[in-house]
Amino acid sequence: ISCKNLRPCDSNGLSDPYVEVQLCPRFLYPHLEKQQTSVIKKTLNPHFNEKFEFRLTEKECNLSGGIVHFIVMDHDLMWSNDFEGEAFLEIWKITGINNDNRAVEELKQIELALTHPKVVRSRIIEILEQRITDKIAVDFVRRRREKENQ
Repeated sequence: ISCKNLRPCDSNGLSDPYVEVQLCPRFLYPHLEKQQTSVIKKTLNPHFNEKFEFRLTEKECNLSGGIVHFIVMDHDLMWSNDFEGEAFLEIWKITGINNDNRAVEELKQIELALTHPKVVRSRIIEILEQRITDKIAVDFVRRRREKENQ
């Protein structure tokens, strides 16, 4: 995993980025925990030389709607960490899935653009906000609002 041209989040004009990696939606992959890279200090173009392994069955690799969610954060010591952006990749599009036994070094690099949610008053979000007894909906709306406000 690497990033380029991140926005500076620190007063020194740089960032201390790390990436959270998780499979979504959670109801498809409830047994898999979010993983994250280490923090790379003072850079806008970090290269994380780390590997992540999520153990999935072939069926789980091909589930409709299954995605890898990459969340880029800026680590702060004194305040809460800053949200840099996020990217999504459909699991079935990953080279190496479905009996592809090539070495990691042989796999094609995939470039994703970071996005940042805009504050939008969506009817769908309003409906989810009303589902106060639905823990998944409440958690989704909370995380969405946190990202919008950063």
